[in-house]
Amino acid sequence: MSSSQKQPLFQPDQLPDISTPTSAYAAARQVQLIERLRRRLETSALWAEVRVWFLSQPERWRLWLIALRRWSTVPRLATLALSAGLTVGVIGQPGVALAQGPVGAEFRVNSYTTSNQLLPHVAMDQDGDFVIAWVTSYQDGDATGIYAQRFNASRLRQGNEFPVNTYTTSFQAFPDVAIDQNGEFVITWHSQTQDTGDFDYGVYAQRYRANGTPEGNEFQVNTWTTDNQERPRIAMDADGDFVIVWTSDNQDGSSAGVYGQRYDAAGNKQGNEFRVNTYTTGFQRTPDAAMDAVGNFVVVWVSETQDGSQSGIYAQRYQADSTPLGGEFRVNVYTTDNQDGPSVAMNNDGEFVIVWDSVQDGDSAGVYARQYNADGTPKDGEFQINTYTTNAQGLSSVAIDGDGDFVVVWTSEDQDGSGNGIYARSYDKLGTVQRDEFQVNTYTANAQDFSTVAMDENGNFIIAWASSDQDGSLAGIYAQRYGLPQLTLAKTVNTPLPQQNQRLTYTLTVDNSGILTATNAVISDTLPVGLTFAGPVTLEGSSGTIGPPPLIASGLTIAPNGRITVTLPVTVTAETGEITNVAAVTSAEVTTPVTGSVTITIGGQVVYLPVVLKS
Repeated sequence: MSSSQKQPLFQPDQLPDISTPTSAYAAARQVQLIERLRRRLETSALWAEVRVWFLSQPERWRLWLIALRRWSTVPRLATLALSAGLTVGVIGQPGVALAQGPVGAEFRVNSYTTSNQLLPHVAMDQDGDFVIAWVTSYQDGDATGIYAQRFNASRLRQGNEFPVNTYTTSFQAFPDVAIDQNGEFVITWHSQTQDTGDFDYGVYAQRYRANGTPEGNEFQVNTWTTDNQERPRIAMDADGDFVIVWTSDNQDGSSAGVYGQRYDAAGNKQGNEFRVNTYTTGFQRTPDAAMDAVGNFVVVWVSETQDGSQSGIYAQRYQADSTPLGGEFRVNVYTTDNQDGPSVAMNNDGEFVIVWDSVQDGDSAGVYARQYNADGTPKDGEFQINTYTTNAQGLSSVAIDGDGDFVVVWTSEDQDGSGNGIYARSYDKLGTVQRDEFQVNTYTANAQDFSTVAMDENGNFIIAWASSDQDGSLAGIYAQRYGLPQLTLAKTVNTPLPQQNQRLTYTLTVDNSGILTATNAVISDTLPVGLTFAGPVTLEGSSGTIGPPPLIASGLTIAPNGRITVTLPVTVTAETGEITNVAAVTSAEVTTPVTGSVTITIGGQVVYLPVVLKS
């Protein structure tokens, strides 16, 4: 559900009256803190449900925050609340899934199936909506053109596939796409005969609104037009600022070099095109780029003979204004023979992962990777991605989520029994395998090639590839969605200030905001000293087994956007004091317990103010 669908209970300037606190000092403090918090949340552009509890014994404040849209909003909200002078507690915390699972079956992307559809590239926004662009033969009336299709997070088509290039003469090929946090996107490609009238290539791009409407016209990216400028790649920050990089022939004085051009979110050039590679001997080619949330970026490329043996992988970091951060640096540790085909992904904080193909694993090419901190220092050495090493594994691509977890996808020769197939492996931010090497394509006849991957902030991802003869006419574009359950547990109590011997009821609400069903879920709740089980436990929203604490519900299934509710009646046996009770939920997919807690104060008084704020 998008934030535009949520309606606040109260506007920030229409807060309800607050019941009279127990002292003049408390009343003044109450108003002051709420006003400070209101002002800060108004500028945060985040949703929250704010429950302010005033406890007279002892006098203090507690703020509970529930992220209604994305868990990643909670740390920022908590920081705002602390800076407003409030004590913070959070209901629920994110679970860590063992590995992403497939959501539905693989699906065809292209609607037009005549001849070839090849070379897909995909971009995904923070909510999981995605765009796939590809090359298609003869669809625009002359040779090849660029087409694209939008999908929402549930992989439902948003409108029809659409042509991207306006100029259709000769060949338009090698598209790439990038998307910002609001779903606005840019597609870039190279076009033959368009910038000089000869048969060389130039780099072009087209901006789009989130609804797929073009923003302005297609525009030329490269300023230098002599010879070829080709194979562009694009990276974009959260606000829509972007950089496009490409290979340019003979511009740097020695064969090919890597060049780039920055743009703001409105499509205005920021400065001039710039050369990326410092070392210019031989060729530097086939770059890729990635950008963090504020516009800092990194470019990677292949450089001939620079590492002492054929070709190697090099990179250069930049500030958002394209000022270089340090010098260019070699990525590959192993330098014998060829290292080729680099791909890079960067999270919002600037941490990045580079993958490439290397003739290194003992039988043709394999896929290798290296992780880097935001300051450009390597986290460790390079490591091999593919475990199956027979024949060649290559054409790799990488994507990363908000926490730094990443997934790598590649083409493997003859591994699936019929030509090439698509394989992947996922890792956490420490480089530990989350899901071991797995086959992506279900249809295995003939060849599946040219895989690409994109990931949202929560770790859900989409893989797309070209598949031969599957759509009935040469090659077509196919994709497979992968996702996680996103479990949260909120625990509430009907009487936060009970007396001794009073019966009260805890309500445990488990929501799955992810795109994958949570199976075999288990809810546990160990009662602390001062509470006794009063029974019976009730369960709504799923079948399963219920019983007394600590294992109060098991065998549960929670579908995407599903909710289960468990009630736990208890009797208070303590005379005074605070008692915090913690519950937890796990599932077959979410193995780290997701917890929720609530505190009762025996013998206190309460003023309750519900507020939902949206800037």
